[in-house]
Amino acid sequence: MSQTPGVWTLEQMLSHSHVIPAKAGIHGVQWTSAFAGVEDAFQGAGEIKGPDHFRAFCFALGVVGVEGTRGAGMRVFSVLAVVAVLVFGGFGARMASAETLAETQAKAEQGHADAQNNLGAMYYGGRGVPQDYAQALMWFRKAAEQGHANAQYSLGGMYAFGKGVPQDYTQTLMWLRKAAEQGLAGAQNNLGTMYAFGKGAPQDYAQAFMWYRKAAEQGLAVAQYNLGGMYHDGKGVPQDYAQAFMWLNLAAAQGEEKAIELRDIISKNISPAQIAEGQRMTREWLAAHPQLATAP
Repeated sequence: MSQTPGVWTLEQMLSHSHVIPAKAGIHGVQWTSAFAGVEDAFQGAGEIKGPDHFRAFCFALGVVGVEGTRGAGMRVFSVLAVVAVLVFGGFGARMASAETLAETQAKAEQGHADAQNNLGAMYYGGRGVPQDYAQALMWFRKAAEQGHANAQYSLGGMYAFGKGVPQDYTQTLMWLRKAAEQGLAGAQNNLGTMYAFGKGAPQDYAQAFMWYRKAAEQGLAVAQYNLGGMYHDGKGVPQDYAQAFMWLNLAAAQGEEKAIELRDIISKNISPAQIAEGQRMTREWLAAHPQLATAP
C-alpha cells in the first residue's frame, strides 16, 4: 500500500536548490539549482537541447510531491502543471527563422494568431527585443483568445509562475483546459497534474487520470509515466499492476528515467504473470500505434 503523500507546494519546489530532507518513509530527492534551471530553460524560449535537457527540465524541475511505494520508499510525480507548459507550448519554436521582428510585429498587429504567439515568445525570452513580460502576456493573450493552443498553453504558464501577472492557478487551469481540449498533449498532462494536486481546482484523481490518459495515448512519455503511477497507486482508477507496468514500460522505452526506475522497482513486487501481461499489453499498444512505436 502507498504511504500518505508528503506533498510540497510549487513555491517550495521552485525556491529550493538542495537535497530535500528524508521524512518518515520518504526518501530524499536530489534537487539541483531548481529555480535557476527554470529561468535558464525559459531564456531558451522553447529550444529543447536534446533529451537530457528535456528530462532535466521536466523531471528535476517538475517534482511536486513524493510518495511512498510498495517496497521502495518513494515515487516522484514528475511535472506539475506548469513546468512543462513553456516547453510544449513552443514559445515561438515554430517561428520561421527568416522572419524579422518588423514582419512579425506587423502580422501580429493585423491579428495573425501565429505571429502574436511568436511575438509573445520573443518578448518572454528577450529574443530580438528587450525582455518584457507585460508585452509577452499581452501578445500571448491576444493569440490565446483567438483559440491558439500554444498561446493558451504559454499564457497558463505565465499565470502559474506569476510572470507579468499575479500568480493565479485558477487562470492556469482555465487556459490549460482550453489547450488540452484542442488535443495538446503537454497541456493534457499538465492539466492532469493540476487535478492530481488540487491546484486551481479541488483535488480530483478521476479527472487527473482522464487527462493523463489522453496525453499518454498520444505517446507523451511523461504522461505515460504519470498514468502508470495512477494505476500503481489505484488513484482515479482501480489498482492494476499489469496496466502500471505497461504504461511505465512504454515511457521507459522513450528513455524516461523515472519510468525505468519505477518499472524496475514494481517488477520486484508483482507476480511473473502480471509482468507477462504488462509486456503483452505493451506489444499490443505499440502495434496499434505504429507511428509512436519505440521498442521497449
